[in-house]
Amino acid sequence: MQRRSVSMLSTILVVSVFLSACQNAAFDASISQEPASSLMTEYIPDLLAIETVAATREAPIGTGRVRFAENTDRLQPQQEQLLLNFIHLYYASLADLEVKDATALFAADASEQAGINRIVWETMVGVRAMQESDLRLTGYSFELRVQTVIEAENGEVSIRAQEDFVQNFAAFPGVDSKGFGVVHIFTLTNTSDGWRLVSHRQADRLYGTIMGRRNGVGGSASDINISSAQARQRRDDWLSASREAVQGRGSQGNAHSEVTVGNEYNRAAAVSYAREWATAQRNPVWGVYDRLGGNCQNFVSQAILAGGVPMDYTAPAQWKWFGDTPSSAFTASGRAPAWTGVNEFLAYVRNNTGFGMVAIADAPFYSGQPGDVIHMGMHGEWRHTVMITQVIEDAQGNTVDYLIASNTANLLDFPVSAYHYQEQMLIRILGWNA
Repeated sequence: MQRRSVSMLSTILVVSVFLSACQNAAFDASISQEPASSLMTEYIPDLLAIETVAATREAPIGTGRVRFAENTDRLQPQQEQLLLNFIHLYYASLADLEVKDATALFAADASEQAGINRIVWETMVGVRAMQESDLRLTGYSFELRVQTVIEAENGEVSIRAQEDFVQNFAAFPGVDSKGFGVVHIFTLTNTSDGWRLVSHRQADRLYGTIMGRRNGVGGSASDINISSAQARQRRDDWLSASREAVQGRGSQGNAHSEVTVGNEYNRAAAVSYAREWATAQRNPVWGVYDRLGGNCQNFVSQAILAGGVPMDYTAPAQWKWFGDTPSSAFTASGRAPAWTGVNEFLAYVRNNTGFGMVAIADAPFYSGQPGDVIHMGMHGEWRHTVMITQVIEDAQGNTVDYLIASNTANLLDFPVSAYHYQEQMLIRILGWNA
């Protein structure tokens, strides 16, 4: 019976950051970054999920597997397969830039949740489809690391898992765009047709915007206080704002007068640091702010420092981290807001004179170089920051896209055009003055 019900699903299946905001707290402050070394038990699924991926394609383009944290209960095979089928279906949507119907994976009385989940996917696919770069996937792989399995009194099972992934985009042959530690919460129920989803949520600004917020870790679908109609309106608003931002990107930014820079910025060193720490692991030398709004600006500040730009605790503006305690004193102590805050960093760039960083905010968008910074947001609010790792040019040598590194979400060599945040500002880091 179990095999029959899964096979029935496979006939309709075909072949994630889900990106968090640094200026908006992660949806669940209790989510931890599990060290990879603690994930000892490995489960490699059978070929069913891969076969379903190939159902309407000439060949499979993606693979996935489930692993388990130490001392975590194993799932039943059908439960594992349900999670794999769900993620495969998401990547099928990204591969074709056409949303696949996941309704059959949800319980009959969870159709509202299935519909809202589809609306999130429609938003992600819509953003990618409007780009000049061809953001269809030519390949992918993912690993779900199950961290907790909690069974409720009503028999529902709540599963917390972290996903690492590789996405291969048609526009960037040979590039592995990687993501680390994407948190998923699945709630499952056992029906007459086997295990089905009650709900799915993800540590992602887009999910939070479209689906609303929840309280707690293992709550039921009723914790989401939003209707399908509200979700559709949010999708439409997001896509409309994104389309406007994309259309204006080529003319975005302002010309700037000549700027005096006494000391060169070591772009290679900054990018090397960013590449090393664009994972779910954090450099233990520094404070970590994933649970306090996001670690993105902290990460970018560290990378700029690695590029030779010194901390600045002189008047009139400060950019420093000598400890976690906030400090506005013009001394080598504490933490200036500009070190960890997206908008505060932008204010520092615009206001600093004399000693310290020399940078240009709102530079022409396609004038960036590796080591430069991109601020992101929506509806005029800057919420996230990333560092450019590679400039993508067309055959004529014109810049058409960037690959970036970031924290919260943890991404490496990911196209900036694939972010759901489409309001983007280039900040050129030029060097520093003594």
